[in-house]
Parts: sequence; C-alpha cells; structure tokens
Amino acid sequence: MKAKELIKQLQELNPEEEIITAYWRHEMFDDIPAEHWAEFSCHAEMVMDWSRTHEDMCWMWGDYKKTYLNDEEVAA
Repeated sequence: MKAKELIKQLQELNPEEEIITAYWRHEMFDDIPAEHWAEFSCHAEMVMDWSRTHEDMCWMWGDYKKTYLNDEEVAA
C-alpha cells in the first residue's frame, strides 16, 4: 500500500480513537533490494494471510486478561 492510502484511511478515523497498526518499510529488510521493494510490497499485501495477525491479537488479549485483569473486570 502506498503511504498516501494509509494516510487517507487514518484521516477517516476519529482522532481520539485508539488503534493498533503496523507497517514495514524497506529499511527494515536488508535482504530485499530497493529496486524490488515496491513490487514486492504489493505482492505481500495481496498474497499474505493477514487473518493470522488477527488470531495473534486475540491470543494476546486472552494473555493480557489472564495476566493483568481480574475475572470480574471483563466478560469473555
């Protein structure tokens, strides 16, 4: 995704809303040549199974509840 697309999405949110977001820039991947980054990032966005990321966040919520919250504080 291009940064301008993310900026547009963020501008549509309530500025007081809490969100979780992640992004990766080319500089974070030493083994991917710069001339391939744009095409590769489009490929990753279309092909990657992002549902696993959602599952990881759900697991983290369960771990957070178990570690930091009393049973009474949060329903399921």
